[in-house]
Amino acid sequence: MSESTIKSYWRLLVDGFIIVLTLIGGYLAVQSGRQRALLSSQVSRIEKRIGTLPISDPRLVHILALETENPLEFKWRIYFPANYKMTRFLQSNSSSSTSGEISTTKPTEMIARVRFRETNGNVECYSSFGVMGSSMGGQRPICAAAIREKLDQLEIEQLGKEGLVMFEPDEEFTLLRIAIPSPLLQEMKLTFDDSGFGNLSGEISRLQFLKHAP
Repeated sequence: MSESTIKSYWRLLVDGFIIVLTLIGGYLAVQSGRQRALLSSQVSRIEKRIGTLPISDPRLVHILALETENPLEFKWRIYFPANYKMTRFLQSNSSSSTSGEISTTKPTEMIARVRFRETNGNVECYSSFGVMGSSMGGQRPICAAAIREKLDQLEIEQLGKEGLVMFEPDEEFTLLRIAIPSPLLQEMKLTFDDSGFGNLSGEISRLQFLKHAP
């Protein structure tokens, strides 16, 4: 076998090896691209569920409202700085209330939720902050009816709904307020027999962070 023939064989062998490596590289690139697309899709779903919370100043409270599929559920992603201490106060029907202390020793992020759910014909308010949760007794009939039937007419103020908001560690704020507008309240009173209407303000629920509970 001549030297030129041997060189030709080696050239063909090297070219074939390069082609195989190119094909393998292309296959791996396609697989890597698919994996990146899958991971990106998963990250997008997670971010839609729990939000992204850029901490621009770690000494401030950061709050961002999150989307929910249930119109009776409200959700936030919250960052508390180190050594944060405030009282969480939830009032319902302008009469019953619950409170609990939020206290941190190190920077903490959590998901907060408030949702209304119907149980045995009663509409109850449930709230959770991280691993802490509490429920409040049934709403008054007129408030329960407003939640069931007039939700789109209620006054709903949800903090962080328009974007990220920040507060000083000792600053009080209202996370959620839901109320029946006065004209609607007067209209609904005509269809309910309730001797307690005299002290009914129309406020269904209010969730605040206060230095001290009222």
